[in-house]
Amino acid sequence: MKARRMIFEDGFGPDDVVFLTDALEGVWAETMADRLLNGLDQSAERERLASIIITLGRHRTDEAPDKFRSRVKNAFLGRSQLSADAAE
Repeated sequence: MKARRMIFEDGFGPDDVVFLTDALEGVWAETMADRLLNGLDQSAERERLASIIITLGRHRTDEAPDKFRSRVKNAFLGRSQLSADAAE
């Protein structure tokens, strides 16, 4: 729950908190379903995801939720995962 609290305590308005926590839960569920975090400290990875969401959320305009989640997931997984996806 620390990841959700990080978003809540960062000074976002209520609508933004809902948008950002939805992104957190969506990207986390996708990442876990794809088993991309096997062997990693999941609590630390979830907090890292929350930090990325906070950073990207500060500069978000009227972006569609799916586009925002895509940007978050790309930032969370990093270039090596993106390169692997492109090769498939």
